[in-house]
Amino acid sequence: MGRVGRPGNLRPATLVQICDNVWGVETQIRLMPWFWLPLRSTVVKLPDGTLWIHAPFAMEEELWQQIEALGEVRHLVAPNGFHSGFLKHAQRRFPRARVWVSPRLPHRNLRLTYDRLLQDGARPEEWGEALDVRLFRGAPGAGEMVFLHRSTCTLIVTDLVFNIHGARGLARLYLKWSKALGRVGQSRLWRFLVKDRNAAADSGRALIDSDFTRIVMAHGDVVHGGGREALSHALAWLHCSPG
Repeated sequence: MGRVGRPGNLRPATLVQICDNVWGVETQIRLMPWFWLPLRSTVVKLPDGTLWIHAPFAMEEELWQQIEALGEVRHLVAPNGFHSGFLKHAQRRFPRARVWVSPRLPHRNLRLTYDRLLQDGARPEEWGEALDVRLFRGAPGAGEMVFLHRSTCTLIVTDLVFNIHGARGLARLYLKWSKALGRVGQSRLWRFLVKDRNAAADSGRALIDSDFTRIVMAHGDVVHGGGREALSHALAWLHCSPG
């Protein structure tokens, strides 16, 4: 297997255990000059001992080997319409893994190769039924798919919410503008992405009513407790309170 390095807009990553059978691969990504955001790919060990990787990005070979030491990588997940730029690196490194993508992605990337479209409300047998799949409705441009790891009460999201502390430069200004600095918050860009506010509110309410305490997101610190309350606060502008 050839070396798969990391692009220059990614800092060196580390593998961190989050809870039983869940790990984060954590780095920072430069979106533009003076604009760095924390970035996480989430790894889940399924009941059969194989691995499921959410939002994979390009990594050094040593880190891929650390992940492989946890189990065989069998599923790669591109969870929304934005987090697919590095998918080809993971596909090249794990050519036998099955690739699952948000229904939005084939419309944004016509050259994308994949095996399965993620389905709202599904509990795929191939994943040992360990994860529930939800579509955050009302924002078709995002195509944000959310995952509930039921055995650890962990909600895995991509761009739905951030939890970023200590940002600098343009990232700090952006997060302050979004009212998402130093707490669980949602980018103000969602005000433009949401086209059907009632559908988005229904999706938010369904998520808040789900059985989870922890939130693992692609951008920011893991929320280890009080996840439902934090999500409710972040989505308050949609007026979707718990049932």
